[in-house]
Amino acid sequence: MSQAAFKSLKFIMYDSKGLKMTRISRPPAQLYSLLLVTSAALLATACATTPKANPIAQYQCDMGTQLSVEFNHKFVPIVRGGRGGTHRMEKRLTGATVTLPDATVLELPSQKVTSGFKVTNGQYTLWGKGDNATWAVGRKAIEQCTRMPTL
Repeated sequence: MSQAAFKSLKFIMYDSKGLKMTRISRPPAQLYSLLLVTSAALLATACATTPKANPIAQYQCDMGTQLSVEFNHKFVPIVRGGRGGTHRMEKRLTGATVTLPDATVLELPSQKVTSGFKVTNGQYTLWGKGDNATWAVGRKAIEQCTRMPTL
């Protein structure tokens, strides 16, 4: 909205007692300040909550298989203690995108585990904790994998 159009708007204001109505054709300077501060706050909040990219890990398995794994996360609000309790955002694993050496891309949903991670679609399974993981394809032999350091 242009400034000329903004100036032509009509505003209704009340006095401090809330009884008298005053009509003005130009908004008070405080409204411009409030609009500027609110816009800046919204912009800062939007920048602060931009999610980070999902981490990508490279795994080298003992039978020669190399896996590129992108762990897909989402942030969920956690509230503990009811009113006035603690509020925080917690990162939860929702699945993983696994790329095989032949460029096959697999989307594996996450499974609940007590510690570490497990992603599977029934045929392909990757589970582990820390830098160690296990890769299984159907009923074939299970491979032990180690996370390779990032450059």
